[in-house]
Amino acid sequence: RRFVRRALAGDGPGAWSVLEAAFAAGMSVPDAYPRIVIPALEQVGELWSNGEISIAQEHAASAVATRVVARLGSRITRRGMSKGSVVVGAPAGELHALPTSIAADIFRAAGFEVLDLGANLPAESFAAIATEQPRLVAVGMSVTSPGQGEIVRATIEAIREANDVPVLLGGPGIADADEADELGADFYAAKATDALPWLEALVNR
Repeated sequence: RRFVRRALAGDGPGAWSVLEAAFAAGMSVPDAYPRIVIPALEQVGELWSNGEISIAQEHAASAVATRVVARLGSRITRRGMSKGSVVVGAPAGELHALPTSIAADIFRAAGFEVLDLGANLPAESFAAIATEQPRLVAVGMSVTSPGQGEIVRATIEAIREANDVPVLLGGPGIADADEADELGADFYAAKATDALPWLEALVNR
């Protein structure tokens, strides 16, 4: 709640101080995502959807979250042997890059090498870059806005034509696992943390 209040006020230093207090109390950097940052963003989204905050406040909170995630990411280092590489990104027309940044950090903290392609990436480029990655375990795609099914399906098809690799689909723009399956994905995860057991299973297999 404190993080949300700071974010809505556009108070980046204040939001970061909330995290620093959590770290001082023993929280790890990776745990800050599922325990503070992601729930805070979900709450901001609900407040905006319900008309309880303005668009300006929502944008201010998103800007604060973007700066906070950048600072958190710089503190995450992969230890030990790499489990393989994961490519994450958002398809053409998807303008939100923050979810891919969060997913990249969560996967990196779990021991994967991660290439974050950001948002609004054409299908052909997505597929070509994924093909170039060594020891590719999976490709993850974030969709925050509904109604992008055809673009998502075309992107997954392009990835599969270039490299027969498992595809992870998630984000609030995808209703559920059934929709992800219908679009051609191998796995659906509402949050990046939900995808970790699936990624680990791919590595073990």
